Amino acid sequence: MVSFDISKAPERLKNLLCLVVILPFWYITFHLFHLEFFLQADLFLISAYCIIFTLISFIIFGDFAVVQSRTKAKENNLPSEDISVFSLDEIIISILYQALYHCFLILILLILENIFEVKFYYETYLGFYFFLPSIIFTINLFSNVLSNMKNRN
Repeated sequence: MVSFDISKAPERLKNLLCLVVILPFWYITFHLFHLEFFLQADLFLISAYCIIFTLISFIIFGDFAVVQSRTKAKENNLPSEDISVFSLDEIIISILYQALYHCFLILILLILENIFEVKFYYETYLGFYFFLPSIIFTINLFSNVLSNMKNRN
């Protein structure tokens, strides 16, 4: 029997294993919002899309988690890690953000479909999924930059 001790694994492998948690959410959204593609495409193509969307969402949500944790570390005068390295805590926070956001969007869009009897397409889901966090991240980033500028003066 092969055993794998996660504590001895390299940090990058732990990060990739955490990302696997998000893949089923993308698969479910393909089934809910793009059923024609889901039924016609083979599993390899759907999996490739799921992996690509997972990586893109990790970049967006990962950056958001890093900025949040580094800002809190700076406010509390704690040592901040190198900006190019994601810690495992930041990865887990990013995964939680993504999972909760997937659930929230799926729930909201399904409720709106039932109330207004409108069919939402996958492009709508992707637009909400990537656009809203990008706007929130940008606003948060600019507010941090402005507060840093005020603190310097």
